[in-house]
Amino acid sequence: MGKGAGCLIPTFLSKDMDERKGKQIEEFRTDLFERQYLDRVQGFRKVSPSDACVVGDTKYDGQAAREAGIPFIGVLCGGSSADELERAGAISIYRDPADLLPNWSRWRDLISRREFAAAALS
Repeated sequence: MGKGAGCLIPTFLSKDMDERKGKQIEEFRTDLFERQYLDRVQGFRKVSPSDACVVGDTKYDGQAAREAGIPFIGVLCGGSSADELERAGAISIYRDPADLLPNWSRWRDLISRREFAAAALS
């Protein structure tokens, strides 16, 4: 189990067993992670706003993107209307992530050219 999976321990151990062996199990998990996995963990490469975009389904996603200087692509699956997403600054709007993916070259081109004008609904 990963470090965050400690909440699952009550599923596998009784309360009594957890009280008696919990510290030992936690120490084992920590040691196992440090010995076998820690050296494989790599940091994320730095990404500049010019190499990124925000995909979101609310005007608040658009607002956050605008404040960060990052293009915003809207998706309708969250309940916001196309008009609301466009007013929030969406450069392109798609039905959902499944619709977004096959059109990646279109929005990738918009982002690379930094065309932040609202695009028509695809």
